[in-house]
Amino acid sequence: RVAGKTVAEIDGEVTRTLGKDYLVDPQVSVDVREYQSQWVTIIGEVRTPGKYVLKRNMRVIDVLAEAGGASKEAGSQILITRQSEDGAPRQILVDRDRLLSQNNLDSNILLQHGDILAVGEKEVFYIRGEVTKPGAYLLESGMTVLKAISLAGGFTQFANRKQVDVLRAGGRGVQAKTTVNVKAIEDGKKEDLPIHPNDTIIVPRRIF
Repeated sequence: RVAGKTVAEIDGEVTRTLGKDYLVDPQVSVDVREYQSQWVTIIGEVRTPGKYVLKRNMRVIDVLAEAGGASKEAGSQILITRQSEDGAPRQILVDRDRLLSQNNLDSNILLQHGDILAVGEKEVFYIRGEVTKPGAYLLESGMTVLKAISLAGGFTQFANRKQVDVLRAGGRGVQAKTTVNVKAIEDGKKEDLPIHPNDTIIVPRRIF
């Protein structure tokens, strides 16, 4: 019986048994292919969420594949919740786009027993007012006010470029407003403002 024993304990027990009854100075190496009592869980926007057996050297991309891959509604972020040695939860954020395009070890993290992977939904922002195509848009990496306005077809002829408002949800349901001078950004006099998930950009009409 090997349940509940470490690899070293199993190795030693097999070595002693073989040396006693069968072989002289046996050399034994135990290789664990998968840990039946150890699991990882994947939830959220995947085709088959659930618990999966933690296999040897299992990484993020492996459990993502076992879960059937991401759904059509999946966003770019995977949040891994892991229990640290002191019992406190630790969270690790993985960029799915980077993981799939580069498959590097920085993003393709080695998983541990008890890890919970949450694949989030697509993130969006909203733009209203004096732009050609107001509406909801997918939040792409590196999105800014200027890029968002371009994505929405640019300003209409009536837009007030100097007083564009960005509304952002704050703590306790409070909404923060930042007024951006897009004309100054276009002229290189101000820095562009990054857009966050669920931000609303409001382009007002000029007062003649």
